[in-house]
This record gives sequence, C-alpha cells and structure tokens, in this order.
Amino acid sequence: MLCLHDATIVTPLRLRQGSILIEDGRIVDIVDRYEAGADWEIIDCTGYYISPGFIDLHVHGGGGYDVMCGNKDHIIEMCAAHARTGTTSIVPTTFAMPLENQYLAIDTVRAAQAESTDANILGIHLEGPFLSPDQAGAQSPDGLFVPATTDYIPLLDRWPDGIKMVGVAPELDGAMELGRELAARGIVGTIAHSDASFETCMLALENGYTDITHIYSACSTVVRKNSYRTAGVVEAGLYSDDFTTQMIGDLRHLPISLLKLIYRVKGARRA
Repeated sequence: MLCLHDATIVTPLRLRQGSILIEDGRIVDIVDRYEAGADWEIIDCTGYYISPGFIDLHVHGGGGYDVMCGNKDHIIEMCAAHARTGTTSIVPTTFAMPLENQYLAIDTVRAAQAESTDANILGIHLEGPFLSPDQAGAQSPDGLFVPATTDYIPLLDRWPDGIKMVGVAPELDGAMELGRELAARGIVGTIAHSDASFETCMLALENGYTDITHIYSACSTVVRKNSYRTAGVVEAGLYSDDFTTQMIGDLRHLPISLLKLIYRVKGARRA
C-alpha cells in the first residue's frame, strides 16, 4: 500500500485534509486516520496539494516544441513535459496554416497518440484555418481561409474520430454550414478569432457552435455606434448558459479581475 500522508486534497466537492491510500496504482480510499501496515510506503505530503491530473483542451506546444513541428518524437516529448507539471491529458492544438500543414499536424499527432506513455493525447484541436483576419491575433494571416466544403470535408475526414474541436469565425461565409457538419460529427465547434456580432453568435449557437475560444482575447466586444452600443463575442459567451468559455489564465493576457468575472458568471463547469 502507498499512503500519501496529510495532504490538502482537491475533490469534486471541496478541499479536504487527509491521506490517500493507493493499491496497485489505484486510489482505494481517502481517510482522516489510518493504521499503517508494516509494508506500507508512506510519503509525507504535509503542506502540499493533491489533485486529479489536469486536462488541457487548448495547447499549442510544450517542452520547447510546437504542434506544427511535423515530428512525432517532438510531440511525444511535449506530452512528457506536460505530464511533469501535472497535466495528464491534452488536446494538441494547431495554428492557422495552409491545409497541407494542417494535414501534417493531424498525421503527426495521430502517430504520437499511439506511442505516448506520458500525457494522454485525447485527439486534436484545429484552431483554424477558418478564422477572421480582423481578429487574427497571433495567427498568421497567410493561413486564414473562408470555409469551403472542398477544404473542410477532407480535413475532417483525415482523422474521423480524432478531431475533437474546431475553431471557426462564424461570420465567415460558409461557417454556419461548417458548424452543422461539426455537430453532426460530434466535434465541438468553438467560436475563435472572430469579429462576429452578438446576433451572429446566437445564430452560431443554433448551428452547432457551443464554445468560445479564449474569451476577451482576439474576439469582438462592445462597440459604440453613435449613441448605441452593440455587443459581440465576449457578451454572447457571458450571456448564454449554452456556451462554455475558454480563457487564458496566465495573467499576461487578462487581469485577475476579468478572470474572476468570467468565473463568477459562467461557474466552474463553463468557465
């Protein structure tokens, strides 16, 4: 038996102080007190937190490598780097690049998934290439395209059960049709790098889009037109309980006040 002694334990309901008992690689109990067996290994965790492994749904790289590298071994090293800091599952995320680069990234991540023994690869997240040049942010304008079935159907068919999320600017021509295709395939459609109006976002919600990519970053928000204010992606994400929201929590993109606001509005399961 392995005993992780006297830790602050993050459970689904609360933080609690206690010890975790592990046998054959599985947690068998969380206890306040215990009587140790002679063959127990006890690790003193006083002052430390223990939580379930983190799941990162939007990650462009790690360990000095990026998802677009085209090298399976580098993706595996990326998984190892994330595992060392507590992330046990990831969805590697692409940049907006020409379609041949997207195909290469999909093939590389798929090959790495079969061999990674560290962080699990749950699939791939395509951030683009169907994004707005007006909200490109760090994305290359040369890699942005308007959704066309001749482009996105072969892209989605490249790894039918492995593409988990696709970021799209819903104001682009063809984006609503793409959203319905994503929903039909069980892929999360996320509004990303978008200059859409509030009304367009609500229409997107009816057409398969259920998530907002890094809210407040590279997306539209309130603008003034004469004496009237119009809302954008940010407000749609906060307004609708049917949208989940991603946020960049490194305190370099958003201040703590906005992170707290998003959490207060959306709650733990949707922020």
